[in-house]
Amino acid sequence: QIAGIATASLGLPIGGVLVDALGWRAVFFVNVPVALIAATAALLWIPRDAAPEGSRRPREVASRIDAIGIAGFAIAMTTLLMFLFSLPAPNWVVLGVAVLAWVALVAWELRARSPFFDVRLLASNLALTRTYLRFALVLLCVYVVLYGVTQWIEAGRGFSAIATGLLLLPMTAISGVIIAPISRRNLVRGPVIAAAIACLAGSVGVLFLGSSTSVIWIVAITLAFGVAMGTAASGNQIALYTQAPADQIGTASGLLRTFGYVGSIASSAITGIVFHGGVSDHGLHIIGWIMVGVSAILVLVSLGDRTLRGAGQAEVS
Repeated sequence: QIAGIATASLGLPIGGVLVDALGWRAVFFVNVPVALIAATAALLWIPRDAAPEGSRRPREVASRIDAIGIAGFAIAMTTLLMFLFSLPAPNWVVLGVAVLAWVALVAWELRARSPFFDVRLLASNLALTRTYLRFALVLLCVYVVLYGVTQWIEAGRGFSAIATGLLLLPMTAISGVIIAPISRRNLVRGPVIAAAIACLAGSVGVLFLGSSTSVIWIVAITLAFGVAMGTAASGNQIALYTQAPADQIGTASGLLRTFGYVGSIASSAITGIVFHGGVSDHGLHIIGWIMVGVSAILVLVSLGDRTLRGAGQAEVS
């Protein structure tokens, strides 16, 4: 988690430099050498997996990958996004296709041998499902800041792309600082509640942003979301380790990341809908009210989850 947030913090100013110097396409082109370096490092430094028992024939390997589930999830999410981006003139046909896609996905995943989107695990382990929900809601708010508030900082305050990236650097830096002590102590309930409260405080702060707002206030609001990101990442990850069955840790961890991406996608949809006609203080305040509502739900889910009491106190190996 620390490594992920550290690279995210570096990505903000680097992305600003690339956009300023080479245009927005550069932030995608830079992924090519980064991916090549990562692949090379993996081949050189990661030990080979031990040979599994039984056959390793391609057909057997393929049977363990839920290709239909992956494709179905992509189709369901894409059609849902197409409907959201059609607002405020809703395309009901696309919504109907999205609903059918989600129903078909759930039906398939209930039958799949190794489901990509494990519906059975979600239904049978509600404590774990609440952990996924909390993580998705926190990342929704955090990515609204990264996707939406950054647009307003550039358009409403006249900051350059690189200045905006540097302005958000403390947000991601404090996240990395927070994670380490929480993880070492295996804390769950306190960090989860702190994340919810930080999200609510930061969301209320967004309501007071305007074209004349001082940079100090903007940084203070982003720091609140940095606290939320750090506490939520560590607290919910440790909660997952205590809530998921030992033989399903891999699947459960993958679902946590999937729900995080769902929150990220939802944030981009919200930003795209509200700023569809242009970036403005009024639009930012609408986004702020949405974030307040999301954060209020997050607070209720966090405070009302009795399964978090005592979770993580035992040492997690």
